[in-house]
Amino acid sequence: MIKYVLPLLLLLFIIHIVTSQIVATNFVQQKFASDTVKKAITELTAELALTHPGFYHYTSKELFDAYIDSTKSTITDSVSLLEAF
Repeated sequence: MIKYVLPLLLLLFIIHIVTSQIVATNFVQQKFASDTVKKAITELTAELALTHPGFYHYTSKELFDAYIDSTKSTITDSVSLLEAF
């Protein structure tokens, strides 16, 4: 009985690893519209500016906004999750 448990557990573990890799790959390859990504960037920077202490301590708000606008202007088509980062 014991000699069947270990191979069965090993098989279940391997199946779990293989199926989780497939799900993760599909999630990373999902495409997002450029407007959605730009809106997420805008919301994230607004939230960081409100909650992060000293957010503009090393970079001025004007320079940071120019950098974010430059970054958003490069997003012209739908992008994957990996490309969005």
